Amino acid sequence: MWRKFCDGFGLDPDIDGHATNAERVVSRKHLITTIEVALASWDGEALLAMLGELEVPAGKVRSLDVVYSWDRVLSQGLLLRLMHPGCGQVDLPGPRLRVFDERGDEFQQAHVAPPAFDEHGDAIRGWLRAAADERAETGRVGGDLLATWAIETDWACGR
Repeated sequence: MWRKFCDGFGLDPDIDGHATNAERVVSRKHLITTIEVALASWDGEALLAMLGELEVPAGKVRSLDVVYSWDRVLSQGLLLRLMHPGCGQVDLPGPRLRVFDERGDEFQQAHVAPPAFDEHGDAIRGWLRAAADERAETGRVGGDLLATWAIETDWACGR
């Protein structure tokens, strides 16, 4: 692949420090500079086309706003459009994994907007006080807090 790349861009593949992969790894900084100089005058689309012709794997790096505007991303549920009581519509990254049941139907999980600042603060502080009091009485520490929270909120059941 290195030789194809060099042939396509007029570089000498056997230049000192670049002939073997081991040499290219050792002289990485110099190699990067050499490649940047060779590619500096190329337009992005033309460069990708040339790399494709040379069968050198390459792809365009896209910004998040471009990625999240693709129909495919939207159809896969990778963008959640939620209504927030204080902000209106908010767009959040969706789950990366999709789960299907034995019939092949996709498991649909209800998503909600993130809470407003301190929206659940009183409940959380109360729970922490109760857990601290219980720890003081029983001596339980560590993971018991998470287990207690999961049971009390039905978190373990996805509710």
